[in-house]
Amino acid sequence: MAVAAFVVAFLNDVWGEVWPELVVIFGGLIMFLFPDEWSSFDGYQSWRSNQWRFQPPSWVRFCGAMAVIICTIMVLKGK
Repeated sequence: MAVAAFVVAFLNDVWGEVWPELVVIFGGLIMFLFPDEWSSFDGYQSWRSNQWRFQPPSWVRFCGAMAVIICTIMVLKGK
């Protein structure tokens, strides 16, 4: 799906109009494929400074998939 959005943007030469959606698609792919690396930037401190809390990988993957699906539909429909 994500590849289709990039191909449509390339063939229709609308890179300038849909670049925010393409950036979110790329970020969503990183979220989906590498959830542990993504959540390592999103941690927060717990009660003590040596305790850190991170989002569950399944939740990060779900959010990445939703970002890819929604933005791909936006690109394919032409906003």
